[in-house]
Amino acid sequence: GNLCADPKLAAPAAAEPDVRLLAGSPAIDAGDDALVPAALTTDVFGAPRIADGDGNGVARVDLGAVERPGPVPPVPPVPPAPPAPAPPAAAKDTTAPAISGLRLTSRTLRPAGKPGPRRPKAPPRTTTFRFRLSEAATVRIAFAPVVRRKARRAVGTLVRPGVKAGDVRVAFSGRLGRRVLRPGTYRATLTATDAAGNRSRPVIVTLTVVR
Repeated sequence: GNLCADPKLAAPAAAEPDVRLLAGSPAIDAGDDALVPAALTTDVFGAPRIADGDGNGVARVDLGAVERPGPVPPVPPVPPAPPAPAPPAAAKDTTAPAISGLRLTSRTLRPAGKPGPRRPKAPPRTTTFRFRLSEAATVRIAFAPVVRRKARRAVGTLVRPGVKAGDVRVAFSGRLGRRVLRPGTYRATLTATDAAGNRSRPVIVTLTVVR
């Protein structure tokens, strides 16, 4: 068809004319699709011959040799990535440590001093608690005097933090800091507490302190 209006070409008067249609050109979608040969599927630039140049939702051929492409559909936003799954919670440690095979190198000890002239040969001054520990833990040994076969309240506790699993030896001289155990029989109660707070069953052994 013919058009009696400014077709609004890009640069018709240039040394190399640019005959592409500008936005708002009356030539856009103004042709007759029935006049387009079936074999003619592209314009002079290889673009589709029939396009919706004015963006009204209906594709129709433009007047002229160049088809104005339809509007570029907006790019849908990229959905945000789903949050990373939380790492599985670490299994709670509910297993208590265990103390086994407890024995003393000597059940009699002398905390301090030397035997007098009328005393027999003194027993070993120190003793060593020997046992096996199932896992790393803090070991506590509480000493309670025994009177008439009954243990009274503990008079002191020996604490050994960070004891490794395996065979353990804890030397004891009869002193708890500045306190010296008085002569008598004592019940030593051993317990172990791991990093999770699990506490072992108490293990008990008796020993005697002499002058």
